[in-house]
Amino acid sequence: MGQVTADSIASKSSADLAEDAASSGPDSTFYQVLTDDPATKATVLATLADTYTTSPDPAAVQAAAAAAAKIELVTTGADALVNGLVSVLADPPDFTTMDASSVAGLVQDLIPAELLASEAGFAAALQALIGPEADAAYAALEASVTGSGGEISASILGGAAQGAFLASVLDAIDMSALAVSDPDGGAYAPGAAGLAALLWDIATKPAFTPTGLDIDPGYDPTADAGLNNLLIAGGLDLTALGF
Repeated sequence: MGQVTADSIASKSSADLAEDAASSGPDSTFYQVLTDDPATKATVLATLADTYTTSPDPAAVQAAAAAAAKIELVTTGADALVNGLVSVLADPPDFTTMDASSVAGLVQDLIPAELLASEAGFAAALQALIGPEADAAYAALEASVTGSGGEISASILGGAAQGAFLASVLDAIDMSALAVSDPDGGAYAPGAAGLAALLWDIATKPAFTPTGLDIDPGYDPTADAGLNNLLIAGGLDLTALGF
């Protein structure tokens, strides 16, 4: 039996990497190597991206994109955020009517203690959800999955679907009317970096509830056909949850 090493992982085919990603737990050697070795992780993600951006086979596209999404989530700890979302969805809020206080409460419910050990680590987890590599993987999945379902198992699509949904919620947080600057001084940067800093402050400073913060009132994940189809294929029917 071959030993799992950075070199052995980096040399694998997209299909083998997708199988390993789907079958390995977060504490496995596979994910530990990718977490500890950014160069190997980059090689693996590039191999998977080549498949989900060029393959004519929907099953191969979905397996590779779901693997890439899971690798990003697990290696940054962002899977803990996704698990937090699953808990929130047991009694889903009305995202479209959220004010600053309820957005702050949602953030505090979503972020587990293990992600509050390091602001840099938390920012990396946010980037894994809403950064360009995650966007590309989710876009490939949404384009490949149709209303009739996915070509691979719902259990594999499920984690990617939950990640895509959480990314859509984070993207819908509207900072444009934010009336409070960073309590540490200065304004929040635009994009993922500013959002990560804002959510960190909300999660770690209980008295800080920035006014003018809300969810885009036009936010409706069920209106995005690609996202909605992916969610249904992954076993997450938002309509049944009251959206």
